[in-house]
Amino acid sequence: MADETEREDLESLIASPGWRRLVAHFNSVYDGQFLDHATKILSHDEDPGVLAKMRQLAAVRQAWGHIRSYPEDRVASVRRLEDPQAASRRGRGL
Repeated sequence: MADETEREDLESLIASPGWRRLVAHFNSVYDGQFLDHATKILSHDEDPGVLAKMRQLAAVRQAWGHIRSYPEDRVASVRRLEDPQAASRRGRGL
């Protein structure tokens, strides 16, 4: 169960300039540089650890995706907990 200020705290986080800067920075690192890193790893195809390195790179990128989406996902969950009737109405297209 969410505490009384969780939704407001997360909404403040999402709206904060610092969060937007953090997201922009890591988006550029993990989205923008992902292909560069993958290409560099794959260029060493004789290395038996290539597959492990690619898995590590993919895991880091996936972890960032979870961190990036957590505040919005959690706000949506808390709203459903706060008003299950509204979530039910939205699900029926009302």
